[in-house]
This record gives sequence, C-alpha cells and structure tokens, in this order.
Amino acid sequence: MIKKLAVLSIIGLLFSNCTNTKIKKYEGIYTFGHEIRIFQDKDSEINYWLYSDDEKVEILNNYMKDLVEKEEGNYSEVELEIEGIDEGKATNGFAESNDKKMKVIKYKIIKKKRYSLFFFIIKFLSLIYLLFLYNE
Repeated sequence: MIKKLAVLSIIGLLFSNCTNTKIKKYEGIYTFGHEIRIFQDKDSEINYWLYSDDEKVEILNNYMKDLVEKEEGNYSEVELEIEGIDEGKATNGFAESNDKKMKVIKYKIIKKKRYSLFFFIIKFLSLIYLLFLYNE
C-alpha cells in the first residue's frame, strides 16, 4: 500500500510540472518597439511574450519593424487574433512578474492601430510640458 502511494505521488509530481499544451484563441493588441514586443490579451489583460518554433513571430516582428519605420515613430501596434499555447510565466528579457509566454501556432492581423491627430497633439503638449519642467 505504501509503495502504491509513493508511486502515485511521484507520478503526480511529474505531471504537475508539465506545461499546458491546449491551443486556444486569443485576441488583443501586439505592441512592438524599442525593447518591447508584447501581446496583451483583451479578455484577461495578461501580457504575453510571443515565440514560435518556426518563423511566424519573426515574420510578424519584421512587419511591425516596417510599420515603425513607415510611421517614423518609436512604437507600433496592431490588433491580432492568435491561436497559441499559454506556456506559463515568462522569465526571459524584461518580463514583468505577471507576464506569460505564448507559443504562436497561427496569427492573423485584424487591423493596424491608428492614432488620431488629437493623440499626437496631446503627446506633443506633454513633451513640451516635460521640457518646461526639466528646464526649471
């Protein structure tokens, strides 16, 4: 009886460390820029660091890099639909304590996030205000 309990306990411990392999659909915003490449799920608001076994994420990042260059900005955002696997806590790069990593199986760009003229005016005024404060 004790041997059976020991074997079951060991098997339980082994399976408790397995990662999730269930493919799930996610929708959210992918932000790309200097030192940031993060996907935020719109339902859970969890931030994910994306990777893939093939070149999917690299192709996405090249697309995002081109957007940044075309817009002459520092960051670019797109809305994505992703089929992926939540692989738990992210420990790479500049991951925050609650960030997770996701293996991307398939993605689809829904739309490029566009900013209004009002957004840029507010950003510009904020910059001027900060410069004013800095020079005092």
